[in-house]
Amino acid sequence: MDTQALLSNLPVPVAVHRIVLDGKGLPIDYEYVYANEAFCELLGMTAADLIGRRVTDVLPGTEKDPADWIGRYGKIALGGPSENFEQFSQALNKWFRVHAFQTQQEHFATLAEDITNRKIAEDTLREQQEQYRSLLSRAKDVVYRFELFPEGHFQYISPSILDISGYSDQEFYDDPKLVSKIILPDDLPLLQNLTQRKKTQQIPVRLRWRQKSGNIAWVEQRAVYHLNKEGEIAAIEGLVRDVTDEVETQNALQRSQLQLSQILAAVSDIVLFYEKDDLRISWANRAAEESANAASGSLSGCFCHAIWGKETPSPCTDCPVVR
Repeated sequence: MDTQALLSNLPVPVAVHRIVLDGKGLPIDYEYVYANEAFCELLGMTAADLIGRRVTDVLPGTEKDPADWIGRYGKIALGGPSENFEQFSQALNKWFRVHAFQTQQEHFATLAEDITNRKIAEDTLREQQEQYRSLLSRAKDVVYRFELFPEGHFQYISPSILDISGYSDQEFYDDPKLVSKIILPDDLPLLQNLTQRKKTQQIPVRLRWRQKSGNIAWVEQRAVYHLNKEGEIAAIEGLVRDVTDEVETQNALQRSQLQLSQILAAVSDIVLFYEKDDLRISWANRAAEESANAASGSLSGCFCHAIWGKETPSPCTDCPVVR
């Protein structure tokens, strides 16, 4: 078999080199012994440009490259183990994936692949991810992704979880079950019912969390469930928002409205509330209901002139509400 012909036709860049040693037996350079066409194309040169020449002549500055190509290859050429690695070449301004191995004493071969575009894409993606993480870390709402396989764990949870729960994001990474531990027991079924439905759309639910301080916080969670091929929930992505102030304001308003209703219901005078658009009764106290011989709550939606105005089709002429 003509090995050289075989290597020449390979689409993989292949080259054989001889290590150059100084008087102390230390690698100081290497010389190109063979290079197939793919390798020449990789460097943008011809075989005549390479064979018999040293790398420091072909690619000046290689001896100063932090990657230490000469030292690394020297260890392999002198009997060291073969290596697979990815490294940046300052001389070529490219990234390479290399498999290097000894062929004979003081000789080594390399199979190389230009991975510059992949590295650029990875760096771009990494920068974008860092930007997104930076944005999420400054957001008040908590963004998370929880994966259920092979074991339940947070792939990501934003640092703002500390402000809502009192626990750091690292504590949730270390203990994925922490989120279920801080939910009040009475509210756990709400979360369990959602996961059992296996809905893929966002579903808001309000829960109570016991903060690290012991205080109770109301949170609103919106989650999207991602299913695997078996129809099981494989991951949950969602957003958690602190709605404690909103809930407390609503509760205070409801208590105030209840107190007002109780006071007005006890007043002996007739008290009515009307809809702004058509003047239908929206609320009536007990005195008004007794005056009309009506059951509790039955006046809502009625016109007062139809009750006390002898069933006239329009408001009374002296109606104080119309005036």
